[in-house]
Formats: sequence, C-alpha cells, structure tokens
Amino acid sequence: MASKRILAIDIGANSVKLAEFQHLKGGGLALLRYAQDELGLQPGDEKDFANLVQVTLNGIAQKAQIKPGPASVTISGQSVFTKFVNLPPVDPKKIAQIVQYEAAQNVPFPINEVVWDYQLISGNQDSVDVLLVAVREDQVEEIAQAVERTKFRTSLIDVSLLALYNTARYNTGDVSEPTILLDIGARTTNLVFMEGNRFFTRSILIGGQNITQQVARELEISYEEAEALKKDVGFVALGGAYEEPESEEAAAISKIARNVMTRLHVDVNRSINFYRSQQGGAAPRRVLLTGGGSIMPYTAEFFHEKLEVSVQYLNPFRNVQLAEGINREDLSRKAHLFGELVGLALREVGECPVEIDLLPPRITSRKEMLRKVPYLVSAAFAMLLTVVCWFAYCTQGAKVYDDTYKEVDSRVRVLQRFDREISAQQGEIDGYLEQVRNYVYLCQRRVQWNLVLNEISNCLGSLSEGGNAIWFTRMTPFNVALESSSSSSSMGTGYGGGGAMGYGGAYGGGGGAMGYGSAYGMGAAGYGIGLEEETEGVEGPWAPGQPIPGVMIEGLGLVDPQRPSLFLMANDAIACLENSSLFATNHTEVIQSPAPRAGDLFFRFRAKAEFKYPINSPEPPAAEVVETGQEVDPLLEGDLGVSDSVADPALDVDSGLEVDTAVGAGSALDVDPAAELEPAGQPMVDETEATNE
Repeated sequence: MASKRILAIDIGANSVKLAEFQHLKGGGLALLRYAQDELGLQPGDEKDFANLVQVTLNGIAQKAQIKPGPASVTISGQSVFTKFVNLPPVDPKKIAQIVQYEAAQNVPFPINEVVWDYQLISGNQDSVDVLLVAVREDQVEEIAQAVERTKFRTSLIDVSLLALYNTARYNTGDVSEPTILLDIGARTTNLVFMEGNRFFTRSILIGGQNITQQVARELEISYEEAEALKKDVGFVALGGAYEEPESEEAAAISKIARNVMTRLHVDVNRSINFYRSQQGGAAPRRVLLTGGGSIMPYTAEFFHEKLEVSVQYLNPFRNVQLAEGINREDLSRKAHLFGELVGLALREVGECPVEIDLLPPRITSRKEMLRKVPYLVSAAFAMLLTVVCWFAYCTQGAKVYDDTYKEVDSRVRVLQRFDREISAQQGEIDGYLEQVRNYVYLCQRRVQWNLVLNEISNCLGSLSEGGNAIWFTRMTPFNVALESSSSSSSMGTGYGGGGAMGYGGAYGGGGGAMGYGSAYGMGAAGYGIGLEEETEGVEGPWAPGQPIPGVMIEGLGLVDPQRPSLFLMANDAIACLENSSLFATNHTEVIQSPAPRAGDLFFRFRAKAEFKYPINSPEPPAAEVVETGQEVDPLLEGDLGVSDSVADPALDVDSGLEVDTAVGAGSALDVDPAAELEPAGQPMVDETEATNE
C-alpha cells in the first residue's frame, strides 16, 4: 500500500461518520478505520448543531484511533440549494460568466452571502446542462469551524448526494440502465437519477425522523424512546393479508412506517414523472437503496412492490479493499451508512464525474496560501543559496584578486625598473640624434644657395643668344627691396681674349682684372666695359634669423644694336624660374622691366621669385611626430633611413657636391664645397665696379 493517507468526514442531519482510507499504488482505495455516532438532535433543536458535531467527531476519532489531519467533508443536502440550468450553446470561455448570472437569478439568497459552485453535466449543439449548487456562507463556515476545533483541517466540502453519485459510479460501473439512487436519511430523502453520463437530483422532505415523530405521538412516548423502539422492533408492514406480529408496539410501528413510506413513494413517483417529462429521461429499471432510513426491514420489498423494478442495496465497498483489522460483520450491517465517505475519498484519488467544492473564502485563501508554501520555501531557500554562493564567490574572487594584484605588482616593479633604464638610454640616444641632426643640417646649408644660384644661372644662360648678354648682379631675401639712393658710373675699355671669374677670388682676362664680390666685369673680344653702382638697402618685414620665403633678383643686360630683342629675354628668363623645382609656380614676377634708351650700353632689370619651400632657417627645424610615435627630424630622414622623403626637396643633396654655376653666358662659377655662406639677409654678390675706357 502507498503511504498517502485520506480522511473523510460525513456530517449528516443527525449523525457524524469518519473513515480513514489509504491510496493504493494501483490507484485503488483501502479502508483502514471507520467510526459513526448519532448527534442525538430532536426536530427543531438545531442551535447546538455545531457544538454537537465537534463533540461527536472528537469522540469517534479517539474511539477509532484516527489521528487528525487534512480531511474532506460532506454536508447534508437539506441545507444545500441545487438547481439544474439549461444554457444555450455558448463559447466555453463565457460559461462561467453566464453561470454566475444564473446563480444570481436563481439562488434564493444574496449572491454575496453564499458559497456556490457549478458542474457541467452534458451538452450538445442545442444546449448545455449545468448543475448549480449553493449554500449559505455562515452555515458552511460554522461546520468548517466545528471540524477545525477537533484539530482536523478542512480541505474540501462536498454535498452528500453528489458524493453518493460518485460512489455509485465507482462501484456499479456501467450505468447505461436507468437507475435511481434512493438515499433515505433522517430528515430528507435524496433521489439521484443516473442514466449514462447524465444525472439528475431531487430532495424530498421525508425521512426516518418522520416515522419516529409519528411513533412518539401515537404511543405517547418520548422521541428518544420512539427512536429506540423503531430500531428494535420496527419494520415496514407488507401489503395485503399477512400475519401481524405479537407485539402491539411492533404492529403499530410497522403500520406507521408503511404510511410514511407510502407518502415517500408518492413523492418518488412524482419525481420520476418530472424527470421523464422535463428532463427527457427514461423510466428507471433499478433502485439502489442507501442511507440510515433504508435499514428498516422490508423497505426494499416495499419499493419493489410499489415501483415494480429491481431494488438492491448499494454496496459502497464493492471495489474498496478492507484492511486486516476491519470487523467485516459489523461493517456489513453499517455499509449503507458510509457511501458518502467513499465518494469523498475518491476525490483525493483521481478525477470524479462530479466535483463540487463549497469551501468558504477564509479556508480557500488559507488553502491557497498553504499550496504556495512549498514554492515560497523553495524561493527562500533559493535566495539563501544565492546569497551563500555570492558570498563564496566574492570571497574566492577577493582572494584571486589579491593574488593577481600581488603578481601584477611584482611584474610592474620589474617593468618600471626596465622603463627607467630604457628612459635613461633613450635620453642618451636623443642627445646623439640632436648632435647628428645639427651636423646634417650644417652640411645641407653648405650647398642650398649654390643650388639657387645654379638654377638662376641656367635660366639666364639658356636664353642668351650667341654669347654673354645677360647677367644677374644681386640676390637678396624676398622681403628686402633695393632702391637706388646714389649712383655714379664710369665706363672704360680694355682688351682681352674673354673673361673668367673666380668666386671670392680674382677676375682675369685680356681686357682687365676684377674681384668678384665687389665688382662685376664684362669682356668681349678683348674689349671690356665696367659699371660701378652704389646702392643702399631698405629693410622690409623679413628680419635675420627667420626662414627665407623667396628672393629678389637684379641683373644687367647688354644693349646690342644688332640684336634689338635682347632686352625682352630678361622677362623670359624670369618666367623660366617657374618651371624650376625650387621656385613656386605663379609666384614669380618681374618688378622692373628692361627698357633701354638710345645710346645705352646696357639695361637693368629686377624680379621677385618665391620658393616652394622656405630655406635658410638659422636653427635646425623641430622634429616631427610620425604615426609610430617616434620623433623624426625632417633634415635627417634621408641620411638616417627613417623616411624616404625630406622636408625640402631642394635640399636633398650630397653635402660634398661641387656646383658649376653659370653666372652669365659663356662663364663658369667654381664653388668651394668647404666655403660657408654668409648669413641670411646679406647680399651674396656685390655689384661690379668698372671703369670706362
């Protein structure tokens, strides 16, 4: 047997019955213990009903040694309102709403003062049959409190006649044959019509107490004495001629019982006719007797005679196993009293045909709370477990963090020592790089002006026609203008076979000698013309110590009557500089155009030319930062292999380059690589001083 324990309590109008069942593993039931006792109530004396239920239930529980616990309870059908309602076909989701409306319309009490429930009986395309059950809340609450005062906990409240129906379906099996379940109680007789899955109930206000009251009146004895006589010698008198008993009391009681049973039969017939006419049921073919009033002898024979159908007693323990300690002889005499208890026990085993629960709201709320207790306990345990796990995780995490911190800290200390050493070595490297940068910058400055002179000389020489015709006499920073403040000239001639000029040295030829840097000289076929010009410089925005953005170029050209367009070549020469890699495009212009007059031996011109990149910075340029984060000096890129580009493409030359610069057509300029240029802003070439011969 399984360990599940089931308690069932049947509270009738004048008795209390208690049974303990066991739920078997296969799904069946086993009766372990049972007990029953009368309440001793007289008709009309109902004010002590709850107290009597409490005392009686407590007494039979101790007598049968049944320990209190959760129990299912049935109440008598006389205090319950039942009604069958036929509803039109509706959506199943709306049935509850419609039944509530029907309950409010049909229950003879305010709907807020009753506990009600319903059960769908049957349905088809045309209608739905619903059983509506209601009971006053104060009545069911009174019974529930009486039960709970005996330490039993009410888990379910059912109606006695519905519990009997579940018992009959469980024990009789096939009910395709129309059957009446006739339950004769103390105050009422309940009829349950069973036909297939359909059923219908009716209550008749005739019971065993009607016989006892009639006996007490006719024999002029007390109600208790009449009840005792009824149980001892009472029976239902048979119809027709029969031998009367010797005891006058027995004969009287039998006649009284027959009269009451006849009245009951009339009401049963009326109920059968109503069931057949209003519910569309069939005539019954079998009657199952049960209840305390059905134990009077010859009751089955009476109804067999009147109804002319098979009459049997319902055996509620037909499919229920009996424990070894059960007194089978005593149970056989009282079996008809325990049909409701078996029906209650079946509610705990599985699904039953009818399941009604009339628990008051107070107990329903408590039951719902008790149902949630396992989940609440589980949730609390889960929260506690979460806190414990989190604490363990944090503790372990703190330890891991501390160990990791110590390990990282030790590594950081080592790396910091390496960083200090690297920083010191990097400082030394930066110092060496600074020295190299200065050296490279100085080497590059040695030839930057040589390139400028060479570019200008190429442009002037390329446009001269057939010999020396155009010379440049002076080159100054872009922002310095030259204006003539005083001038004097003299011309002289000399003979020589051409001319040669030494940069920073002496000029020699057949026509004379000239020192370059202080005077210019011209020679042609041994004939020389010299011009001496004194000039005065006027400073502009540019100042020494700043990068030079460009230069002013001044020059002289020979006036030759045989070549009248020679003076126009000066403009072309200046325009030629725009195609140079050193000078900026569209930033070269002639400031003073050549315009010789009649009788002039030479003409003067002046132009402004801007560099693509400023040159001649007095200090090494600052290092640039490339994407790798390494500082790179633009003047060192080409020489140190950091980058393939330099800051100024005009300066990307070998510091030892020897440049042959043509100052005029047919002349050559020898440059000493070791020579150092004059500071920016100073004239690189002085005007030529010549004498006229």
